Amino acid sequence: LIEKRAGEYKLYGKLPSYSRLVFFKGVFNKKHLNINSAGLLDKPGGLFGTPCSAGLATGEVLIVNSPKDAVDIKDKILVTKMTDPGWVFLLTMAKGVIAEKGSLLSHTAIISRELNIPSIVGAVNATSILKTGDRVSMDGSTGEIKVLAVENV
Repeated sequence: LIEKRAGEYKLYGKLPSYSRLVFFKGVFNKKHLNINSAGLLDKPGGLFGTPCSAGLATGEVLIVNSPKDAVDIKDKILVTKMTDPGWVFLLTMAKGVIAEKGSLLSHTAIISRELNIPSIVGAVNATSILKTGDRVSMDGSTGEIKVLAVENV
């Protein structure tokens, strides 16, 4: 039973974090096998989110899921699902920040404004669409993210 539950726990770790769940037409089944991921926000020429800290940044993407996993962040555009106060030391070295979650009053937005680093939040599925090594330009005034070059894997 412990091994079975440990396996299920690992599957839950792969699920995207949702900002909200809407229930209608019966009881929502929360089992991981029945949850579908949202379609990717993939527009020609780039992605979009909520602009939070003005400025332009062009550079290499670094996908970061946890601050403890981050290496060589200096002058790269940090792309993550979300941040918390433990990420401040990473944000100080980043050229720009793109987060899937957040608002104008989120931690990512406030700290990036204080540090004068361009930031965009609410960039749906950015960590799935962008890959470490891609080159992007981001506009913290408009929320536009343009993919300039894709990392060849």
